[in-house]
Amino acid sequence: MKKTVLVLVLLGILLFDSTEFCKANDETPCLFENGKTWVCAVVYRDVVEYDTYKIDGDTVIDETTYYKLYRNDTFLEAVREEGKRCEVENGLLLYDFNLHKGETTMVFSPIPWIIYDVKVVEEDSIVLYGNRYRYMKMLMEERHDLGAKPFNLRNQSVTNNTTDTVEEYWIEGIGSLSGLVYPIRDKQRDSKGWLERCYIGQRVLFDRNEWTSKIPSVQKRDATTYTYDLQGRKLSNSKWSNGQIRKGIYIKDGRTFVVK
Repeated sequence: MKKTVLVLVLLGILLFDSTEFCKANDETPCLFENGKTWVCAVVYRDVVEYDTYKIDGDTVIDETTYYKLYRNDTFLEAVREEGKRCEVENGLLLYDFNLHKGETTMVFSPIPWIIYDVKVVEEDSIVLYGNRYRYMKMLMEERHDLGAKPFNLRNQSVTNNTTDTVEEYWIEGIGSLSGLVYPIRDKQRDSKGWLERCYIGQRVLFDRNEWTSKIPSVQKRDATTYTYDLQGRKLSNSKWSNGQIRKGIYIKDGRTFVVK
């Protein structure tokens, strides 16, 4: 009898876990998977910095299972994915991959604490490293700057305080082209971010150069006259014209290139 009860309890735990986490397959890649890592670049006041985000383990909050998301080895948020909806703790929506052309929703960025209105204006698919991903082109605008992390926004209205509308891309199973938790370019704060690469273990899922080689319109949209070294220092155009650039690896338009 005791063995039967134990088996039933263990079976119940397995069934509970299977409902909490997205199960990846060929048709529906999951955004959140244990071990998945994102390398994101951020330009702030002409300095490039790199942040690494990683899913590492899980936790239970109020009887709901979440993955643990770390930023540069420091815990950032508890996240979960169910039915193509990706949320942080308290039901704050990061992504909704159920959306289709013409549909809208409201999403949340934890860095900084800002709410955005989004609308899908285009959707298509792309093959990256042998895997096909659905992607959406979005129009996004800031709705409200929260200033600090809210306790709960589920089923609550938020004051409309919109600013400039910008274009953004979401890739199902990968995240935003601006970075995992940088779903918009922040003009007011003089900052800009992009997703450099995404991988799980030794398997590369996304690389910025691979994407821009297939979707050149994105590269054109992000074009800038600035070039940076790997320490994030901006190089002046005069150095290029005077031939003062040393051999090495540099960054321009979100892509790396080599000077020999």
